Amino acid sequence: MSNSESKTREKSTGLKDAVMVLVVIAIILSATTTYYYYEYSSLRASLKGTSVRVSLGMEIGAGPIAWSNMTIPGGSSLLQAMQDAQWKVNFTNYGPEGDFITSINGWRATTANDTGWLYWQFIGGTSDCWTMGQVAANAFLLLNGSVVTWSFSKYNATTGAAPPPPC
Repeated sequence: MSNSESKTREKSTGLKDAVMVLVVIAIILSATTTYYYYEYSSLRASLKGTSVRVSLGMEIGAGPIAWSNMTIPGGSSLLQAMQDAQWKVNFTNYGPEGDFITSINGWRATTANDTGWLYWQFIGGTSDCWTMGQVAANAFLLLNGSVVTWSFSKYNATTGAAPPPPC
């Protein structure tokens, strides 16, 4: 076998290996996505017919948080609860990524002013007691006792996010 045939065979084997790795990654990602979708659907179905008590807050700049304490149907998303609270909510749908809030009660996020809406979920404790929302408002299911507040403020140039509410 010549040197060029050997190099061609090595390239062919390397390409096959790369394709196999990509196929395995695709299978793992598909299985993981299916699992989480099933779990999400199961949780939502288990909450149907129940009611949950939640607290929603809204903070504009450094002002005080205005709270809405309410009972909503189990399986409701954060977006549904905001609408149930009679908040005037506008959002942009990004397909599988979900519905991202663009304005609440007339306070509109703008790139010109580097302002926007972020939500924070209360997780308890005396320090680091809030965690920033990780999914779109229509994908976040509220459970009994959920405490969530929306913050409208300028983005921090270093972290990209506004600071959480105080504990």
